[in-house]
Amino acid sequence: METLRKIFNNMHCKYQGVDDTGKVISEPDKLWRWITKHFVPKNSNRLETQVKQLLADIEEMNLLFEMQNKRMREADKYWQKLTGKKNTYPDLGQLLFFLMDRIKELESKQSV
Repeated sequence: METLRKIFNNMHCKYQGVDDTGKVISEPDKLWRWITKHFVPKNSNRLETQVKQLLADIEEMNLLFEMQNKRMREADKYWQKLTGKKNTYPDLGQLLFFLMDRIKELESKQSV
């Protein structure tokens, strides 16, 4: 557990780590080499495969988060524009109710 803590203490957002000289490591392959150099016993192919899969999973989660965050900002801007509250951000529940009301409003206009 202490080894994992050391690894993650040296990692930053988006696979950034700092090597022994203080230089930032940002590419996943370089970070992997740094991790294996400092923490992984030699001939540990199974662990290498697992760590690479975990790094790929983290990258996928980061991409999903970025996409969701971008969409949320777009929805916030839309909400601000339509409500006239340019310096206010709705919470997620408030935004969802607002968007559902807009959909209902559009549906009722289409059915007329």
